[in-house]
Amino acid sequence: TGIRWQVRHSVCSNSQLLSFGKPVTGSPDIENPAKLPTLVDGDTVPNIATVNYARVTNPPETNCTVQSYVQIDLQEVYILSNVRLWQYYDDGRSWCGRKIETSTDGSVYSVVHDGGASWEAPATATGDNVDVNRAARYLRWWSSRNTVG
Repeated sequence: TGIRWQVRHSVCSNSQLLSFGKPVTGSPDIENPAKLPTLVDGDTVPNIATVNYARVTNPPETNCTVQSYVQIDLQEVYILSNVRLWQYYDDGRSWCGRKIETSTDGSVYSVVHDGGASWEAPATATGDNVDVNRAARYLRWWSSRNTVG
């Protein structure tokens, strides 16, 4: 799962990028945790040949209930308008088990989006925009399988 994050916060109709360079952590099954900072480096162009992003191996299960996550710490609470997310898109793959949660304290999380076990639309170069409209310091993005792996 190559997941890239871009978190935006709207203030007076101007959009401010908040996620750039912020700390990122992930579930224990992240293959290359040293690459987690690439999730918030602003680069949304896929490069699967060099695996320049954090990823997990698709679980061997055939369902979408086994999920992995990455989490961004924005380092302070903001009122967020939306989150734009990119997953690997260069080959038209779709993803399932996608969920976004927010938290102000890192302990109690609220679900913003839950795609469940359904396959969502194929990933694209423009990413997925999800309305958040709530206060958050932490954003946690869950994902499961894709149609290629």
